[in-house]
Amino acid sequence: MSEYRRVQNWPTELDKVIIEYQTHLFEWGKSDCGTFAADVVRAITGIEIYQEFKGRYNTARSFAKLLIDCDSRSISELFDLVAGENGFNKIEVNQAHRGDIVANRASDMTPECLGVISGPKAIFHANDGLISVDRSECVLAWSIQ
Repeated sequence: MSEYRRVQNWPTELDKVIIEYQTHLFEWGKSDCGTFAADVVRAITGIEIYQEFKGRYNTARSFAKLLIDCDSRSISELFDLVAGENGFNKIEVNQAHRGDIVANRASDMTPECLGVISGPKAIFHANDGLISVDRSECVLAWSIQ
């Protein structure tokens, strides 16, 4: 397992990603919850985890095909594979700290989505832009160190 450290100014870099995504409309493959999580990881660690997926999907249907091609059933399962390859461990949600990646609870009303812990809330990039939700809505977490 590899060990990574957050860059020295990671809180500022995390804030920059969050501010940048405030102006981004949702767009599959360019500005979605997966790209948001990948941009957070890159900003706070310097590690690029999205490169192998760039250009491989631009619709919900092509994203579903990407999941199948990667032997994954969900975005959290795919992120778990990528996280493991990069030494980022799955942790309990209540152990997640600012900058750690989380997944929300999917329901009939909302699809599963990746986000980032920012204080007492988690921030997600969803169809309506950035949304802030209580940690209790998160079901999975990964330590991004």
